[in-house]
Amino acid sequence: MAHSSSGYPTAPPPGYSEYPPPPAGQGYPNNQPGPQPPPPPGYTPYAPGYAPPPVTTTRTTYTVIAPTRPIYLGHHPATLTCPLCRETVTTRVEHRVGSGAWQLCLFIFLAGCLFTCLLFVGFVLFFVCWIPFVLVECRDTTHTCPNCNKVIGEKRYAVFD
Repeated sequence: MAHSSSGYPTAPPPGYSEYPPPPAGQGYPNNQPGPQPPPPPGYTPYAPGYAPPPVTTTRTTYTVIAPTRPIYLGHHPATLTCPLCRETVTTRVEHRVGSGAWQLCLFIFLAGCLFTCLLFVGFVLFFVCWIPFVLVECRDTTHTCPNCNKVIGEKRYAVFD
């Protein structure tokens, strides 16, 4: 094939008809249809130094959520089935002063400040702002299982939700 001074060929490449066909029985191995013979011993389908492609598996996890009834707990002991130990118990109740009692106390105190300027009634409100700390309904309530001593639930008092 002749090349020009620029290095590019000047004539087209030879056609397929100009090359002789391969001898019979040679060419690509195993190009006949049907079952193929096993690979030779020590054969690896991957080039040396290259790892085979990673095997990916798909795992599907299903979570079954059973519908449960909400437990409404008040300020007094309740008879129910403990969700932790599965026993029917009457809850043990503990009351403590929470943020709701402090909010109500502050609200009564500020109302007393406002009404003291306007009426004598506000003066009385200064002396009753401690009442939320005494009333059970203004305290937070914790229900505990007497069997397993775990907290079942809480009832929080809130003035402003």
